[in-house]
Amino acid sequence: MSENNNNDAGDGNQDSGEATNTAGKDEKLFTQDELNAKISARLDREKNKYAELQQQYDELQAKIQDAEFESLKKKILASKELPEEFAARLKGETEEELTADAEKLASIVNAKKSVGRNTNPADNGAVLFTVAEVKSMTPDQRIANMGQIEKQLKDGTLK
Repeated sequence: MSENNNNDAGDGNQDSGEATNTAGKDEKLFTQDELNAKISARLDREKNKYAELQQQYDELQAKIQDAEFESLKKKILASKELPEEFAARLKGETEEELTADAEKLASIVNAKKSVGRNTNPADNGAVLFTVAEVKSMTPDQRIANMGQIEKQLKDGTLK
């Protein structure tokens, strides 16, 4: 009478070819190889996603480091009163190396600026005075530079 019972032996094992469904739905059973293949494919997809995300992260980190390094260069240049255009010229990997290079550059640039300023007769370019410089001159210096002062007054360049 109990011929339709799948657990006749009472050991709880099902026949590998039959699927019993207590909910009344058909359920697909996979072999271990099929299941391993599906899991392996899923793992590969996730590994690829992770690799892509890691690459994007690394690229963004590199961009951030480059931007911070350029900002550091500009800060150092500003502290040495040098134009930002010299940022590409600065050499060094650390803040100390960049600062030392900026100091060398500033000494060269500032040395070039001071040559010819009011004392070097080889500089034939016109020296532009400021109002403060004219006020601080002695009467003899004003007389000596009167031509330039009058020219600046006419041109409106005395400020």
